Amino acid sequence: MSRESYDAVPYPARAFFETHPQNLQTVATVYGLTPPPIETARVLELGCAGGGNIIPMAYALPGATFVGIDYSPRQIEDAKRVADAVGVNNLALHATSITDITPDFGRFDYIIAHGVFSWVPHDVQEAIFRVGRENLSEHGVTYVSFNVFPGGYTQLWLREMLMFHAPPGSAASGSERVRHAHEFFDVAMQSLRAHGHPSADVLSRGMIPRDQPEAQILHELFEDSNEPMYFQDFARRAGEHGLQYLADAGTNEAPFEQSIPVVKALLDSIDPQDVIRREQYLDFLRGNQFRRALLVHSDRVVDRKRLRERVEQLFVLTMLQTDAPPDAIASEQQPVEFVKHRGPGLTVKGRLNKVVLAAICDAHPRAVRVGELIDRAAEALKIPAADLPAQRARAVDVMLGAWLTGVLVFYVTPPPRARLDAGERPEASTYARYQCANRQRQLINLRHEVINMPDAMLPLLQLLDGTRTRAQLADAVIASNFLGPPSQFPNRSAMSDAARRTVEEILQNGAKYGLLVG
Repeated sequence: MSRESYDAVPYPARAFFETHPQNLQTVATVYGLTPPPIETARVLELGCAGGGNIIPMAYALPGATFVGIDYSPRQIEDAKRVADAVGVNNLALHATSITDITPDFGRFDYIIAHGVFSWVPHDVQEAIFRVGRENLSEHGVTYVSFNVFPGGYTQLWLREMLMFHAPPGSAASGSERVRHAHEFFDVAMQSLRAHGHPSADVLSRGMIPRDQPEAQILHELFEDSNEPMYFQDFARRAGEHGLQYLADAGTNEAPFEQSIPVVKALLDSIDPQDVIRREQYLDFLRGNQFRRALLVHSDRVVDRKRLRERVEQLFVLTMLQTDAPPDAIASEQQPVEFVKHRGPGLTVKGRLNKVVLAAICDAHPRAVRVGELIDRAAEALKIPAADLPAQRARAVDVMLGAWLTGVLVFYVTPPPRARLDAGERPEASTYARYQCANRQRQLINLRHEVINMPDAMLPLLQLLDGTRTRAQLADAVIASNFLGPPSQFPNRSAMSDAARRTVEEILQNGAKYGLLVG
């Protein structure tokens, strides 16, 4: 990684839900550990760039302490400006190298290194492991994402091809290199497809989509360092530094393998204690390209057996919905589809499973405890005591599978700070309003989720600053011409009614998507 390259072209400011301490805490809890509470945690992000990930975390957890470092002074200055603008005062930002961090830097409950490991030289990778050992608290969790083989071979092929076509040190600017990359990629794809070469489809999956920021393409494909590795080699190196692999923080699609008999037989043949071997096989079987590994100290005792028991103590939240009628949900065999606006859905059989998932959907945006949901559903369905343990286990397994595929989210404690209804003078989060003011359509909510908002809604969300009543907000909607010209309404009363409905819709969505604080 070159300091100059990131000073010249800062990495796009983005948030990654899987890196949030609440997610790391949950994963560690599911596997039998007792990670520190996030409300008062000390959190370190290595390679924080312009603060797009760490600033909304610090904003949502004002009782926690955050430290972000980045090698690029420009990106740190950018992050400081944003943190000051949104009033975050529990965050320290430093322009420094990971190799300069010593034990004197302090100990942290959660250490995050997202999008760094594969793009830095070997000595910096070793420093990430060292920081994970020396600066991680006794019960803490370190997150490290990195590119892995075998999927990484596709990206290496693409990278080497594009580096040949638009080599470093050429006179081309960053924008020109990206344009040349897309042009040559199109030529290569046409040639491979014309020859009927089977690698065409493989190579196409390695290219970053054209709608991604050019800075992302430059840094992910054209940096000096870009080194995928096999998962087992990563785990071995972590072990040499006194760290052990816990689990992945992102979606693993684990239930998929269980539906393929020969794959299930292979996985079942592996010693359950040999987690690294199993995970390496999974990378081969899935063609994985990217990992989000969680590491803990080697002396921590991980329990991978009593997952159901621990899941019942967690809170659950999902943005799934279903339009299935009550009789379909109450049917034992009829499958019901639960879907969300974007991303994967879930098809479920079994009365208890469906009733529990429907209750989770209905509760949104409130997080509810898993065990209590199952108790209420079992009582409503009058499930005989003799049948309940088996059905209960199946219901938890459905939720575990949905969690592993990213369809629902578990929490150790309910998500922080977000208000579930609008007050008398509604207020959206300062961070979301800052994003609106800067015409950023992808807003980061208080649950660290990315919410896509239409451009027209951004000025209206900015109005939710806690100073206006609903009536005043309706007047502001009219004044903004959001509703269109007054001539399209039969009278002023009709236009006022439309403005009030618009305000209520904004407030309902603000609560639903975790954007309200007051």
